[in-house]
Amino acid sequence: MSGLKCYLGGTRDPGAEFDFAAACFAKDQKQARRLLWAHGDLREHCEHEYFMLRVIRKPEYDEHCSEATDGYLVSDDATLRQMGWACEGDRSCATCGLHEFDGKWPVCPDCYQCCECGCDCDCDPTSEEE
Repeated sequence: MSGLKCYLGGTRDPGAEFDFAAACFAKDQKQARRLLWAHGDLREHCEHEYFMLRVIRKPEYDEHCSEATDGYLVSDDATLRQMGWACEGDRSCATCGLHEFDGKWPVCPDCYQCCECGCDCDCDPTSEEE
């Protein structure tokens, strides 16, 4: 185990579209704040005001940490999906509850299962809803 912990970053603005806009693994909250502010587009969500940055610890996601020993931002779509993230308009799988993640893991419009869970019937998981 690397000793890194999961942190989510977002804005303190109660009217923000998303509660959190970035995730990282860091040794402590101080390192997480530096990583989240310095990399990615979180500054835009905070209107470029550091005091608007909100960082919380999410121990339930620690298991998704890579073998890295230095802190890092999570940019891998598969990891973000496993952490429950979604893209706007995503459907979620009726079996595992994970989201399509902008079509990378399509959910069948007939049986509502992702490609990893499989389909209950002879349906095409890539077909579009009509």
